[in-house]
Amino acid sequence: MPKCSPSHIRLNTCDRRAQLLQVGRDLLGERPDGELRIADIAEAAGVSAGLIYQYFGNRHAFVEEVVRHELQALFDAVAPDPTTPLETQMPEKGERVLDYLETHRNAVLTVHWALARTDPAVHAIIKAAHHRLQGQLLATLWAGPGPAPGQLRLAIAGCDAYVTELCVRWMEDPVIDKTELRDLCIRSVLAIFASAQPVSP
Repeated sequence: MPKCSPSHIRLNTCDRRAQLLQVGRDLLGERPDGELRIADIAEAAGVSAGLIYQYFGNRHAFVEEVVRHELQALFDAVAPDPTTPLETQMPEKGERVLDYLETHRNAVLTVHWALARTDPAVHAIIKAAHHRLQGQLLATLWAGPGPAPGQLRLAIAGCDAYVTELCVRWMEDPVIDKTELRDLCIRSVLAIFASAQPVSP
């Protein structure tokens, strides 16, 4: 793997931190067990191990921050706009998600199959990201009055899990192309959401 900016090139704190997180993401794609060593991260980034400890404290905290950073960027890119009908947003946002999954397939599968199942902190980070997305979807789909009905809340949580599973299966075995997967997800999600909306008396 080619090295990133060497240590003699001076980056500001934010840029250097972002560079290290990108290196961590790329290395996760090469390590199916999710085991990263500080020495390997430092070598790939062209910096000293001490700099990584200075920014992140330890290896576990570094991996957790890589996962948090990637999820934040991904979920921010696809967060629904409550002022726009969901069905008009979904094709573009779905394309963004699938482009990301295609580009970073190995890293995503490492997080899903290794880290999320063995590291409670990573599991909590992923769970919080999905919970935030579900809240955003609820705000888009329910304008009141009163609290959203339980069936809609369950439908949103179920759709989130369903789409996640579809994407994981597709990354492991892409039996359909990316556009077909996007359209399958959209049709399924919209049908479930429509069936979960309360019926006027």
